[in-house]
Amino acid sequence: MALFLINRYTGDENSIENHRKRTAKNTLEELQKKAKERKIETEKIGNDIFTATNKLNDVKISDPENSEKKKKNKRKRKNSDSENVEENHFSNKNDFDKEKEKKETTELEEKPELKEDLNNNNVPTTPYDPISLFKQGIGNKVGSFTILGEEIDSSKVKVTRHLPRWITDRIIIDDIKSELQLLTDVEPKIDPVLIENLKELGIVQLFPVQQKVIPFILRDTRRGIGEQTFPPRDICVSAPTGSGKTMAFALPIVQALMQRVVPATRALVVSPTRELSAQIYKVFTALCRNTKLKCVLITGVKGNLQQEQRLLTSIGKNGVRYPPDIVVATPGRLVDHLSEEREFDLTKLRFLVIDEADRMMEQIKQRWLTLVEDNVYKNRTKPVPGSLTIRSVTQSRIPLQKLLFSATLSADPEKLQQLNLFQPRLFSAAPKALEIGVKTEDDNFIGKYTTPVGLEEYLIKCTPGEKPLAVLHLALDKSRVLCFAGSIETARRLTVLIQLYAEAAGKSDFTCTEFASHLPTTKRSKVLKDFSAGKINILVCSDAMARGLDVPSVDHVILYDVPPLIKTYIHRIGRTARAGASGTAYTLIRKQEIFHFKKMINDAGKSKVKMLNIPEDSVKELTPIYEQVLPSVAEKLKCLK
Repeated sequence: MALFLINRYTGDENSIENHRKRTAKNTLEELQKKAKERKIETEKIGNDIFTATNKLNDVKISDPENSEKKKKNKRKRKNSDSENVEENHFSNKNDFDKEKEKKETTELEEKPELKEDLNNNNVPTTPYDPISLFKQGIGNKVGSFTILGEEIDSSKVKVTRHLPRWITDRIIIDDIKSELQLLTDVEPKIDPVLIENLKELGIVQLFPVQQKVIPFILRDTRRGIGEQTFPPRDICVSAPTGSGKTMAFALPIVQALMQRVVPATRALVVSPTRELSAQIYKVFTALCRNTKLKCVLITGVKGNLQQEQRLLTSIGKNGVRYPPDIVVATPGRLVDHLSEEREFDLTKLRFLVIDEADRMMEQIKQRWLTLVEDNVYKNRTKPVPGSLTIRSVTQSRIPLQKLLFSATLSADPEKLQQLNLFQPRLFSAAPKALEIGVKTEDDNFIGKYTTPVGLEEYLIKCTPGEKPLAVLHLALDKSRVLCFAGSIETARRLTVLIQLYAEAAGKSDFTCTEFASHLPTTKRSKVLKDFSAGKINILVCSDAMARGLDVPSVDHVILYDVPPLIKTYIHRIGRTARAGASGTAYTLIRKQEIFHFKKMINDAGKSKVKMLNIPEDSVKELTPIYEQVLPSVAEKLKCLK
């Protein structure tokens, strides 16, 4: 018996012991839960993989007796593991790691097939491929890897172009060889004065493009050219080269302006080149004969800026300044005059014609369109493009109607947006078999290019050294041949070579001349006049003549170099087969260029270009003189410089 009774406080020790037991129990339950989830997940993935790949023959199938033994052993191991875990208290991280390794080892033992594959390094890769699993509809978790994102679809999705409705709902015009219409049959009626002027030009019928566009513009001007509450729709015309686009806008503009009382600049025509502007000016001048209308050309040809400004503000008999009714200009020269801010007034402008619209869109960076619109709306509010409102239709103003014309009118919404078109109407001319463009599922063409109906196109495969011989073979016995070279240097070298060959061959009546942008304007005008008169057999030129110029009676076009763009190709071959006539276009192409050229043509929806072979006898006949004059080309080029 102890002398002193000591009562110890054991509450803390009991609580610590209880806390340890609770912690061990919770940890055990958590481990068992994770082991069970991992086991279910592994079994699910294994079953999905084996089912999806249908490779059950590679897996060893156990018999029913072995399966029963496995289940009994599994239950025994599970009970023994649980008892061992309950007897031990996990006090550090190492015990947890050992338990985790033990569980994973147990799972491998439960699946001898997977263990055998792992030991033999024979794990199949195809069943674990995430892409194949997703294609088969299996979940987004493979093993310890989680696949992010939605189900992967390897099939290509076809993207369709969603273009404005006015492009898809265009007016299709018949080809140029369809039935023509007499001038007297047009409704609304054409003024008798204009009919007489047209007859003097030899025009008594209208082409299909003119039959549709001219009445459309005339109907918009029936109520005059002054202020209106409801503005007319803008017009876009995509028609083949030589189909009469210039007359399609010149004739209705002149007839509409014949009603004016006070002179003012009411029509502005903008074209990319001087030659094309001069050609348009010539048409307007012929139509304005026997009328009070005045047309002016400003391209920098007739003098300096001050001289052209005097043309824009001529003084009448009473000392009053009278501006021209119609102005034809190039964008660069137009910017010069608008920047001066003197007497060039466009506040009464009614028509803005943009010829070769696709190329003019590329020159919008020169700010010519912005300057024009700023001058037009200098004294009034600029209308906002979009839907009509009650307020907009109650405001009376002089409408500015834009007329776009091109053989390769772009369907790029971004470029068209820069033009600020108001409810435009698209006229598209060409037979369906010759339409070139992006093809949709319903076999309609959007943003198409068009070629003349009577045009035949050929490809001639040759090396760079054989190209001059091919040109000589095609041009020596012909007249009015137009040859396009890729650069000014190539055009000059080819011209000199042909001239030397004709001289050495004794063909004094055969003439070859160069036409390029570096030549003076007066010389270029004389060259065009001589070529039209048949005094020049072959005209070698750069891209200066590729757009818009109407050279009569061009029978053949030769493309010395392959054009890099389909638009360039369309404009170059369009110099022949104009106004319903027939013509032939030859493209000289190297072997390595054939694939890319045909791809460009096929992507545009065109596939009628045929291959043409030059007879070897003709090449052998031309070769001796060609080799004789070839060394003299360099010497003559030096003299020309």
